[in-house]
Amino acid sequence: MASGARIPWCAVALGIASIVSGVRGFARGEAAEEAPGRAVFVAKGCALCHEERAVLQAPHVSALRKDRSLFELATGLWNHAPMMEARMHESGLPWPKFEGRDMNDLLAYIQSLAAEPNPNVPQSDEAARRGKLLFEGKAACTTCHPGPHFTDKKSYNVGVTSLNEPHAQYDTPSLIEAYRTAPYYHDGRAATLKEALMQPDPEHLHGNVKDLAPQEIEDLIAYVLSL
Repeated sequence: MASGARIPWCAVALGIASIVSGVRGFARGEAAEEAPGRAVFVAKGCALCHEERAVLQAPHVSALRKDRSLFELATGLWNHAPMMEARMHESGLPWPKFEGRDMNDLLAYIQSLAAEPNPNVPQSDEAARRGKLLFEGKAACTTCHPGPHFTDKKSYNVGVTSLNEPHAQYDTPSLIEAYRTAPYYHDGRAATLKEALMQPDPEHLHGNVKDLAPQEIEDLIAYVLSL
């Protein structure tokens, strides 16, 4: 794709419509297979952004499966399509086209992904223990990230909107396996959890991070990385 040519919005809309249609078919129990879904994931270029060593930073594919219903997955893809299109355009990546059973198989693959062992310190680590107390108390993280899945499945404006979405509300992500789902936020603006927590928040929309001391922020991060 030429660097100056934008992806036609009608193509983006049709692509997202095919995703929604695929989600509905998958939910109805239409035939779907994991192995072909993995092939679709690679062939359509998803792996270029949503796996380790990606050419463009984007949430890891595992983030798509965590505690998300098919409806939530389709809604998230639709809501974030404009930002996704902009980032793909900037990187010269073509917009994928899904046909036949492509989307059914892709969803089967995503939902088949299993959790991997967390290489970070266990929750019994002292810093993580202190962070857990902060998470459930002073930092007020459980307001939106309650256990056991660490998301309330709702959408909020947490002060990280974009120029083309100045009043947008975004889905609350699960924090399970957050250690391997960088970059963070809908547009990947934060490369690390610390960057995510330290984003400008003049209206104090994102928890009570403003009340935390530097060491408390490190403890909170230690806990989240242990999930």
